[in-house]
Amino acid sequence: MSRENSYINTYRNSVNAFGTAIVDGNFPATTLFEDTTEYVHFRFYIKAGVLDSAMTCQVMQDTSRTVTGAIKAVTGAVVVVGATQDGEQFIIEVETARLDIQNNFRFVTLAVSGAAAGDDFLSIDFEGGIARRAPVTQPANFPAANSVLIVG
Repeated sequence: MSRENSYINTYRNSVNAFGTAIVDGNFPATTLFEDTTEYVHFRFYIKAGVLDSAMTCQVMQDTSRTVTGAIKAVTGAVVVVGATQDGEQFIIEVETARLDIQNNFRFVTLAVSGAAAGDDFLSIDFEGGIARRAPVTQPANFPAANSVLIVG
């Protein structure tokens, strides 16, 4: 199975609105971190729009869906999106086993820093790959009318 095929019919969540200027912060927001329990691996798919600033995008792990004092970086799970990389795409993929699961770090977010002046645009999607069970539950805003899933 190809790596790309491991993301077919799995969970996908657009964690920000593409037409909105990006600001420093967590995506998804600090009360909506993604639970990775149901996936063998996950990725953040980042699409750059018009950029004036270089931004660092770092995957962070936590013990709760809401940010805690324990939040910490996932080692090596970082990309720098350059100010001149308009229109480029970036993927940060992580095996769930690389998280500090023993200490209950199973929730993740993408921390973005370096945005300035409200004129930088990124589209960020979270994708859970290789579901540990099926069917995968999609978020409430998932366009179900555009999808077909047959199981059993």
